[in-house]
Formats: sequence, structure tokens, C-alpha cells
Amino acid sequence: EDVPARFAAYGWHVQTVDWTRTGTYVEDVDALLAATRAAREETGRPSLIMLRTLIGWPAPTKQNTGKAHGSALGDEEVAATKRLLGFDPETSFTVEDHVLARTRQAADRGRQAHAQWDEQFTAWKRNHPDRAALLDRLQKQQLPDGWTDALPSFPADSKKGMATRAASGKVLNALAPVLPELWGGSADLAGSNNTTMDGEPSFIPADRQTKD
Repeated sequence: EDVPARFAAYGWHVQTVDWTRTGTYVEDVDALLAATRAAREETGRPSLIMLRTLIGWPAPTKQNTGKAHGSALGDEEVAATKRLLGFDPETSFTVEDHVLARTRQAADRGRQAHAQWDEQFTAWKRNHPDRAALLDRLQKQQLPDGWTDALPSFPADSKKGMATRAASGKVLNALAPVLPELWGGSADLAGSNNTTMDGEPSFIPADRQTKD
């Protein structure tokens, strides 16, 4: 199957990066980076990058074979691959000191970013105490005091009664003002099963909302 042609027929933005095109396998990361940047710049349609590689490269005897995918290379093949890459075949899980030092800098960057976030969050709580209290309650998974007082009551009616969906809709609308975390909706059935809350905005874009 010609996968790039299929997606191009769908109208996608399709690019192919072939690391085997010269006859010698070369991992051309610059070409892949250029394709990635071009995909980011294409905002009118989805993008697909077709990257052709050799599985198991550069294992000397098992590259480009199913064995490189479905089973372990084996000690001899691993040692030979390490030699090709300039590593000591007698050592395993070796990390260069400069790589380890660079990696551990991530913890320092994380602490700095977290401290900055904490400072901004503290300022937000100070400027928005009501919203901060709501967030705190939600994180604790607690309901507000007296929320049950908003629940409506329905007198018994042995002759006609009230449809379950109608009663449910009244309960949802009664709870909406006291439970801002309560969301309702049922796609195009919302008007029928009364899951729309009166006066509450929709959380989806206007052009995607069901029209009455």
C-alpha cells in the first residue's frame, strides 16, 4: 500500500523523509527537522511525515530483518553493534558524565519553574479568594455546606405524576447555582431529556452547539 498517496488523497499535507535514498543508510536528522517544521507551519490541514528507516540499524547481521523486531539481538550481536558505534562492548548501561550532569539539571529547572508557579498561584489566590476557595473544595472532593437545601421536592401525584426526565431537569437546574462543578448535557438530546441548565453557558464552541 502507498500510505503517503492514500493520505494525500484524503487532502493531508504529506512529506516523505527517506534515510535510505542514497543507497547508504544515513539518519538525516536535519531533513526530519525540516519536515517537522514544515508540518508545524501547515495549519490548514493535518500533516503526515513518512519516515523510511532500517529496523535494527546498525546491527551487523540482523538489521532490516524481522529478528531485530521480534527477538533479542543476542550478546554477540549487541557487542558487535557497540563496536560499530564506538562503545565498549564489555560494558552495559554506560552514561557519560556530561550527559548525566546535563540530565540532572532538569531537576534544578523543575524546582525553579515550580517556585515561580507557586509565587503566581499565591498571587492568584490572594486576588481571587472566592475562586481559590472553590478550587480548594474541589481538590478535597467536598460538597458545600447546605447544598441539599437547594434540592426541590415533588409532591406525590397518584393521577399523573412527573416524568423522571422532567424531575431530573429540575434537580439539575436547582443544583447548578450551588455546584459550579456540575456539568450537564446530552448532545442533541439535551432538550428532550432536560439536561440543559438554564442560563448556564456551553463549554463547547458556539459553532458546535446544538441549535434549538
